[in-house]
Amino acid sequence: MLGSNREVTFALTSGGARALGFRPQQPAPGVPARLPIVLYARAYGFGGVFAVQVAFGDLRNRGFEIDTVMLVAATGAAALSAWAEGALLLFRFNTGHAL
Repeated sequence: MLGSNREVTFALTSGGARALGFRPQQPAPGVPARLPIVLYARAYGFGGVFAVQVAFGDLRNRGFEIDTVMLVAATGAAALSAWAEGALLLFRFNTGHAL
């Protein structure tokens, strides 16, 4: 469907979701408090899809590559409620792969 630009499209979608999720301390009136987390989760999904594929392949072959490290770091950021940082990490990592 997306052809050869699939990774670029996913990287840009991840970055866009992360940018929309980023907000100041005071959300705008009428914006649900969970919206940034939903957008960050979308950024995680689009930014991590290719890293997950590579990491699982590496782990099946008893390998350990940078993709696995990035996924562990992003998961740790989410566990520490640092969703924005994890989303940025995956966005930048996916952008590097796409280019």
